Amino acid sequence: MAALLSLFLPGAGHAFVGQWGQAAARAVTSTWVLCMALMFAFEQGPTAAVTILFGVAAFGLWAVGGHDAYREAAGDTAGVILRGRSFMFVFLSLVGLSVVAVFVSAFAALGA
Repeated sequence: MAALLSLFLPGAGHAFVGQWGQAAARAVTSTWVLCMALMFAFEQGPTAAVTILFGVAAFGLWAVGGHDAYREAAGDTAGVILRGRSFMFVFLSLVGLSVVAVFVSAFAALGA
């Protein structure tokens, strides 16, 4: 049930098993990454690669969230892929990518 909830809405599976911090972090991060992908998809300029990267990241977070919710619900915490530091590093990498992408997009718009 936790995996199905998490696949329907990122973070919902973790909320189901009582991990509210993980649930909030995964829901906010997944929503933000999807919004970034959509923002760059509708922007004009050299953003196709960034759109693909954020789209792949959004799909990856969605799939891994379902997997991790299943593992947490089953009690197999050793099988969880993103937890603690690894989730933080993924988040910080995506933030860095978004900052670089916004600057590249802004400079491209200024040059046009």
